[in-house]
Order: sequence, then structure tokens, then C-alpha cells
Amino acid sequence: MYTRRLKERELLAFYRDRLCSHGVQGAPDIEVLWTEYRRTAHHSFYLGWLTAPRENYGLEVCVLGNHRTKAAYQDLEARRLIKEIM
Repeated sequence: MYTRRLKERELLAFYRDRLCSHGVQGAPDIEVLWTEYRRTAHHSFYLGWLTAPRENYGLEVCVLGNHRTKAAYQDLEARRLIKEIM
């Protein structure tokens, strides 16, 4: 299993804890953050790698980037979460 799948919730909780420890008030709870984080996979997939110019990164990097962001998009159910707010 990929590290992203194993660690992303833990990293998100760590990030939230660090923000709060530095005085950020009113930070969303972890479940709200998790949902919003999952929605961001939509942006990463559709606007990130799909529009990346091959000339800048090379074919292999673009293909791997698309593959990984598509996997995250599917794993995180980003499409369903985006439909919920439309």
C-alpha cells in the first residue's frame, strides 16, 4: 500500500495540531478538514497534472503524475464529494 494512503489522515491531524499550537483559533475539526482535503484531489487531478505541459516535465513524469493523482482522486472519492456541493 502506498504511503499516501497510510499516512494522509495522520499528516492532516498533525498539520491541524501544529496550526492550533501556534495560535490559530477556530480551526475546523479533523472530520471537516478530512472532507475538504479529499475534495482538493479534484483540483489536483483536473487542473494539476492533466494540464501540465509535457515539454516542462517530460512524458514519464507527466504520466506518473497523472496516474498518482487519478489514484488519489478515486481513493478519496473526490468526485462524489464535489457533487455534494454542486
